[in-house]
Amino acid sequence: MSRFSIQSNDMDRVHTCCGNSLWLGSLKAAKNSSLLRQNNIKTVITVANNITLKLQNLKHYIFSIEDSATFRILDYFSQINEVIEEGLKNGSVLVHCVAGVSRSSACVIAYLMYSQKWSYEKTYYYLKEKRLTINPNPGFKKQLIQYNNQLNWFQKTKNSSESIQSSKQLLSPRNMHKSPHDFILQLTQNNIKSPNRKIEQLDQSSTTEEREIYRFQLAQKLFAKSLKNSNKKGVQKICEQIKTNSPSVKLSMYNTINYFAQTDRVF
Repeated sequence: MSRFSIQSNDMDRVHTCCGNSLWLGSLKAAKNSSLLRQNNIKTVITVANNITLKLQNLKHYIFSIEDSATFRILDYFSQINEVIEEGLKNGSVLVHCVAGVSRSSACVIAYLMYSQKWSYEKTYYYLKEKRLTINPNPGFKKQLIQYNNQLNWFQKTKNSSESIQSSKQLLSPRNMHKSPHDFILQLTQNNIKSPNRKIEQLDQSSTTEEREIYRFQLAQKLFAKSLKNSNKKGVQKICEQIKTNSPSVKLSMYNTINYFAQTDRVF
């Protein structure tokens, strides 16, 4: 073994919630029944493919995830988050792959971003302090950044609930006599709150924050343009779409805006 290699524990405690702990580790840790028992681990989450593991008296969830840069690990984050949340209510939880380096670390980063509302950068370095050997493959890192952007977008739409209620009042029958210009102005102000900082264009040196601001500005333009091209019934339909709580609709809206931001198109 090289003298420069990093020694890794079988598993490391990375987060505590309600008196229970979230652990990140390897297949070796998952096979160590006494270690699991000592740390009150009641739920084991396997995020690896081609593994045969039988556990007794534990809740065991298996997600067949390949350690490949092209594998869509993003599609598993929401379900794994739910399993971790539920598991922490009943005891401690271990998330593991084979080595506890790439797949399991990506899933734990996603959970912490979701539960703690942390940025990708903050979560990555936080977890690195807890377990030095973590290293999601390049494809997983890109998907984690994409997931971070989605979480930010969902949070912004969630925070707009009061603005949506205001828009609902605006579209009441007694206000339908207002001109289209009034609708455009008031609805845009209600539903899209622009940041003070303006970003004219993106380049390779643009930061994550600058990209988020740019996407948000494009969202405002997209929303305003939709209203300008709509009659009053069309305006009502758009507002109903905005009011929906459906994650799939919000994700569709986000992906549309994300496309324009990535291609640097203008409206």
